Amino acid sequence: TASCVLMTPKTVQNDETVTAFELFDSARSRTIPVIVYGNRIGHPRPLAIILPGYGIGHGEYGFIAQKLVAQGHIVAAVQIQLASDPPVPGGDNLKLRRRPYWLRGVADTQYVARALRQRGWANATPLVLVGHSHGGDTAMLFASEHQKDVRVAFSLDNRRMPLPLSRQPRICSARSSDQLADPGVLPNAAQRRTLNMTIKWLVSVRHDDMFDGATDKQKKAMIGVLEECLEKH
Repeated sequence: TASCVLMTPKTVQNDETVTAFELFDSARSRTIPVIVYGNRIGHPRPLAIILPGYGIGHGEYGFIAQKLVAQGHIVAAVQIQLASDPPVPGGDNLKLRRRPYWLRGVADTQYVARALRQRGWANATPLVLVGHSHGGDTAMLFASEHQKDVRVAFSLDNRRMPLPLSRQPRICSARSSDQLADPGVLPNAAQRRTLNMTIKWLVSVRHDDMFDGATDKQKKAMIGVLEECLEKH
């Protein structure tokens, strides 16, 4: 059973709240910081989960969270890399060397989803996953390993984990103007058409701009790709 420590909720608009708390996964002795947006007690909603980039706080994607809330989701932003965790490795063969870190993030995501559903905050429909960089790699691994549990997997410039070659879940990605994915990460044009993927390169958005620190124009460009992804599903 999840152990939950709640902080004082902060109301941001009408009956919508933003609530920060920690979950404790006793099976793994792991604390998981979470911020929930758009919870309505007694009205469970489809769950969307945001996974941050390496070195970026899980509270730094509010513009995406609020868009997903407006579209009817409850949103959980999950801190999958803790200060106490070993650093993510660099060097060669990162698809292999970083996989244990992504798998840990997958387990964190599963635990948060289960906890919010047990509390009646989220319903049991498949997840929408949104991840930036390291979080995007984690989201794509989750979508590869647990296809039936995901409705849409959307990455902001993941660079190491290959996008799953599937129509279900729907796979989408917004790509930066300044960073390249490793070979084999992005499907070719024919695969994208066949599998109904949305992958767009944003000329005005750098990899490190893909969070709340972006300009309004950059945020609009990122949200546009996300909206297209959700609408086409």
